[in-house]
Amino acid sequence: MIAINYLLNLNYQTPHTYGFYINLTLCALLILFLSEIRSNYINFDKSIGNLSYPIYLIHYQCGIIAFQLLYLFDLKYHKGDFIFFTTSIIITFVFAYIISTTVEQKIETIRNKIRPSSKTT
Repeated sequence: MIAINYLLNLNYQTPHTYGFYINLTLCALLILFLSEIRSNYINFDKSIGNLSYPIYLIHYQCGIIAFQLLYLFDLKYHKGDFIFFTTSIIITFVFAYIISTTVEQKIETIRNKIRPSSKTT
């Protein structure tokens, strides 16, 4: 009973909790608004989403490749430098795209053959 009175009575709330409720309301409205949008951004979002698992799998190895490339070209850098970050990101996205378009598409066609159809008889 005390918890219900606490929730219903705004006198118990301190000013720093108002931001939480304002943020919660704005997030709910944003999700409602975004759920109604149908545009090309959805295709872009799906493309980026398809890259997420390959990026997760190979980002460490691509960092090692970037390290070796920078060492090969005798570029001076330190841990966390922009040139290392940029090189790693580019290599990672290239390899993730290759994996996504070759390996995962072949696996997906095999999965679609194995999965039972969604039609019910």
